[in-house]
Amino acid sequence: MCPRGWRIFRVGMKNLPTLPSCLFPCSNLTLLRPRLYLRAITHFYCDGCRCMGKPSEQRKQEIIDATLDLAASLGVKKVTTQAIADHVGIAQPTVFRHFKTRDAIFVAAISSIGEGLFRNLAAFFSGTGPADERLHQLVRAQLRFISQNRGLPRLLFSDRLHLESPLLKQAVQKIMNGYTQQVSRMIREGQVAGLMRPSLDADESAWLVAALIQGVVMRWSIFDFDFDLAAEAEPLWGFIAAALLVDG
Repeated sequence: MCPRGWRIFRVGMKNLPTLPSCLFPCSNLTLLRPRLYLRAITHFYCDGCRCMGKPSEQRKQEIIDATLDLAASLGVKKVTTQAIADHVGIAQPTVFRHFKTRDAIFVAAISSIGEGLFRNLAAFFSGTGPADERLHQLVRAQLRFISQNRGLPRLLFSDRLHLESPLLKQAVQKIMNGYTQQVSRMIREGQVAGLMRPSLDADESAWLVAALIQGVVMRWSIFDFDFDLAAEAEPLWGFIAAALLVDG
């Protein structure tokens, strides 16, 4: 127990009525199960000290990072709030102070990765170079980013997303829609500049580009990350370029 937590605990033991009644409703707990009482009060106050020492946003990010780490190593089904708490080194109630449900943590994790992805790709979405070169660079940057976030494919291809959590599905749909809109705009730029086939439907082509990237990411996840995902960018781009770019 940290020094501050120990001082609070000693005061609490001398003045039992002041202890949190919502957490310790049984006044006879100290008499009936003294070890349980000691463990509970120690866990509560020491974790409280740690929480007060860190900003809320920092603690939330630690919970998100732990969730993604666990998803990558254990799979989504085994990512419980207790497992997350243990990974961060906090009490389980602390997790619920920041997120009301497990799905809320998953949504926050997906949103955090989505924001990071768009920050990494922003220069290619809004750049001034030729559209084909920017799209090529985007594919490279996207696979490199995903290779550093192994928990992402575990979430994307999980039953939790596909069957069990409409909230999580909506969060992913929002990211996918935003991504394909940007890629579609790049394809239209390429068509106007005479770099990409004018007969292609830009929106449909953008979804196909996204699907090809997702296919490579799924293979990477299924094979337990045993190959360099970023290195797949060049052969993937060769396939995409053959479909999008004008001959010659």
